Amino acid sequence: MKYVALCLLILTSCRSHAVFREIDPSFNRMQVQPRVDPYEESAFFSDGLDMRQPPRGTVPFSPRPTSTRPPLTRALLERGQNRFDITCAACHGPLGNGDTVVAEHMQRRPPSLHEPRIGKLSDAELYRVIREGYGYMPSYAAKLPPKDSWAVVAYVRALRLSQNVQVSALSEHLQRELRKEAQ
Repeated sequence: MKYVALCLLILTSCRSHAVFREIDPSFNRMQVQPRVDPYEESAFFSDGLDMRQPPRGTVPFSPRPTSTRPPLTRALLERGQNRFDITCAACHGPLGNGDTVVAEHMQRRPPSLHEPRIGKLSDAELYRVIREGYGYMPSYAAKLPPKDSWAVVAYVRALRLSQNVQVSALSEHLQRELRKEAQ
């Protein structure tokens, strides 16, 4: 009986409008919030603008290809090979064919980078897969800076060419060396 009386005392001493004053009964919190409407000055920044320039080095996100790719150089390809060997080869294999011990134990094996569907991807799409991940592949944005991601893209392109080139497309010198190695 004492507990019932105590509960009644507590409930009657609470004024419901004071306790529940902050609840929005219509749940329109998203419509009634601080924001800057188009063509309206912002009081937050001293220049009155609300749109700010992205920080230097920011990689734009867009479904369209991005143009921040560094120029293709031997140093970029070598860096791409180094980063590929460290971050990608464990699953995709050193030749990019997806034939590794790690891949054998995966629920879903990584694709060969020589598959036609991979070859149809643009450089920007390959870059986005490296940065954001795809399927079971995680994002490598925390491990690879943007320039290294572009280096890996360049190396994957070179790797695809190196594994699918016709002998007749090689120079005479390289064809002779291949014949020597085959003997």
